Amino acid sequence: MGRLKLYDGTQFVEISNLPQKETTSFTSTAVADSGGVNQSNEAFNNRSWVRKLKVTPTDGSVDSFVIEFFSDSTFSEAKLEYQATASGTFVDNAGWFHEDEESAEELHLKLTNNSLATSTFTIELTAEVFA
Repeated sequence: MGRLKLYDGTQFVEISNLPQKETTSFTSTAVADSGGVNQSNEAFNNRSWVRKLKVTPTDGSVDSFVIEFFSDSTFSEAKLEYQATASGTFVDNAGWFHEDEESAEELHLKLTNNSLATSTFTIELTAEVFA
């Protein structure tokens, strides 16, 4: 999506607050095995429709993990936006709405590694970003 021009009676006015496609990726720090937890705040945006998520553990033997996204950095259950339990490489195209309630342009991420191998995780997102 792009820009829209409207005529206000005297001139054309350009509106650019339509959603813009954004892709981002990052790698977590190592998440310990057997229930290790990593919470982080990653640079992202304040409001978007996340339409694709891909999570890839760097250790191929990771067979159980939970990924959660929250609307603020308290990581409280009441602020949960998205949650999935997966094994190996995980791809989800179902989508969810992200809003950083702290307006810090961050994605609040929690990873729980339930496998028997410590691993980092690469997270890739495709989103439609709102102004």
